[in-house]
Amino acid sequence: MSRGAGNSEVFRGVVTTARPAATLPPVASKRLPTLRASTEWGMTPFDPRETRRVDPAGLPALLQTIRHVHGVDATWMDSVPVSETFEGRVLWEGHVQVFAVQHPRAKRVYAWSEPDGDRGRRRVHAVLGAGPVEDARTAVRVETLGG
Repeated sequence: MSRGAGNSEVFRGVVTTARPAATLPPVASKRLPTLRASTEWGMTPFDPRETRRVDPAGLPALLQTIRHVHGVDATWMDSVPVSETFEGRVLWEGHVQVFAVQHPRAKRVYAWSEPDGDRGRRRVHAVLGAGPVEDARTAVRVETLGG
């Protein structure tokens, strides 16, 4: 990490700017509620041994693609396993990352990556949850299988 001009720092090529502590909002003194069981909120418990859930391109690459393609910031919500088969053959299989967005036409974006050629590159897909796209499975169908 190196120091840039003023209060900014450079870390792995990303410039961050620090604000003086006096301008930070005050911290609430109330205690936050504790979630008892993650299944109460429709979430699945995180298992650190489950490595298939994380997209190989990484969440920052997916977030950058969503921002570039749809012009909105996104918040990661969940990772959903999807398997598309036709006549017993697996056509596409992987995990789709679900993001919450504030877009005029949708509240969700479904994103994933897949290998692009043999040079180690990945192609990132970011599908807006609007029109025929209702969930991760239909996002994969629309984007990779053409409907």
